[in-house]
Amino acid sequence: MILWLASYPRSGDTLVRAILERRFGFKSGERTSASSSTDPVLVRTHLPPEDGRPAVYVVRNGRQATLSYFHHLRRPASRRQEPNLLELVLGYDLHGDWSGHYRDWNPEVRPDTLVLRFERLIAQPEEEISRIAHFLAARDYTCRGPACGGPPCFRRGEVRWAPDASWSPEIEEVFDMRHGALMRELGYVPLDPAADFAPTDSASRAAFFRDLDAFARRARAARDSTETAAKLRAIAQERLELLGNLDIAAQERLRELSELRREVEVRDDAIAALRLAAEGTRVFEAAAHRRMAEVETLTEALREMERVAGERLRVILRLEGDLLRKDRFLRFLQRCFRSAPRRVVP
Repeated sequence: MILWLASYPRSGDTLVRAILERRFGFKSGERTSASSSTDPVLVRTHLPPEDGRPAVYVVRNGRQATLSYFHHLRRPASRRQEPNLLELVLGYDLHGDWSGHYRDWNPEVRPDTLVLRFERLIAQPEEEISRIAHFLAARDYTCRGPACGGPPCFRRGEVRWAPDASWSPEIEEVFDMRHGALMRELGYVPLDPAADFAPTDSASRAAFFRDLDAFARRARAARDSTETAAKLRAIAQERLELLGNLDIAAQERLRELSELRREVEVRDDAIAALRLAAEGTRVFEAAAHRRMAEVETLTEALREMERVAGERLRVILRLEGDLLRKDRFLRFLQRCFRSAPRRVVP
């Protein structure tokens, strides 16, 4: 379960994190591990919103936030290269510019979002902590305010504007052109040219214009890179369309192959059936051949029986002829005895 803690860098999110951790028991974590946690996890971010999860958005005077971020980047522990205040004002940074970051989050309109003003948190800590508690639906909290012990990365945490040699009238003019509308919208007052700027010399002005020229060159290079990227994007889009057409053609070929495969399977089934039928025919033919052999054997036996019966019939006929001749002879003898004179024996 994630609770976003969002802000432009150096806007007071570290103080709010300390309050949420020490007063409300939140634990801080990374985006990847917090997504799988069932407990509320506080995730700090200086990037645009990723989703619609609840968020606490901390906003600070854009001049002070940008200037504090500039000094933060100048610290040895943070420095990768010498920071440029003009580039930060114009948004030439990983986190963009102050007003662009605010517009991305649009915290006054975004649902489930609590907007905290850094200035009010310093001036009226009890009321702001009460708002945090109400937003989190928390219980049993006591107000300690910013005196609870802020982390050591605070530079000054100032609310009132203090003249700084890095913030020249030229920087202010660029800042007002870029962020003046949002500053006035949020009620931040403009600077007093007579009292709110540190004295500047010609060297500082020359440095500003060198920075401005360098930024212009980088902007032109970025524009050229953007145009090149647009051309490459167009080429990539054409390639993607071509790949899409190839994919459609491949899908059609796959459908054709699938139909051919089904036809082959049907033919294989028919061939298998024919093979079974042929096997059955061969079995039937073998059985028929055996039956034919049996019939031929029986026929030969019948012929033999007919021959034997014919011979016996001929014997019987001969015997019958002999019997008939003997019968006629006996009858002849009987007639002879009957017709002969009888003699009287003395």
